[in-house]
Amino acid sequence: MHQLKFEPSTAAFGAAHQRKHPDSLLLASNGEKMSEVIQDFAEPLLDGADSPEEVKKALVIAMVAWNHSLLQEAGEPGLGGIKSDLLADPTVRGVFESLVERKWALYPDNRRFILDYELIPSGHEYRFNVISTLGSPVGKDVRSSLPRKADSV
Repeated sequence: MHQLKFEPSTAAFGAAHQRKHPDSLLLASNGEKMSEVIQDFAEPLLDGADSPEEVKKALVIAMVAWNHSLLQEAGEPGLGGIKSDLLADPTVRGVFESLVERKWALYPDNRRFILDYELIPSGHEYRFNVISTLGSPVGKDVRSSLPRKADSV
């Protein structure tokens, strides 16, 4: 298995996110690191990841399931039409549903949305950084704290 490495210096990543989303305010979290939370959360998918592409896919699937679980809890449609297309395959649906269950089993009080991430391969290790909300967004429109345009993966 590849090793994910957490870098304390994320200034360049934060600056790049700030340029893409100039209205966002970035603060360092004093609590749990979301990069570590997501690595733990994605562990069942990461166990079978043998290449940089597979590690990236595993993390992206885990982060989509994480955010979907929070949107679903807030009464939002979550992935909407994408969900029905994505989950048409029973295997994919089973993996996705098990991840949503895993989120609530392991992190029932963590309501932080994943806003952005970077994964930089370096041999058999990766630098993995995550930008997230500090907690549940205030107000009805949960999606207002999410980026307007999703990056393609």
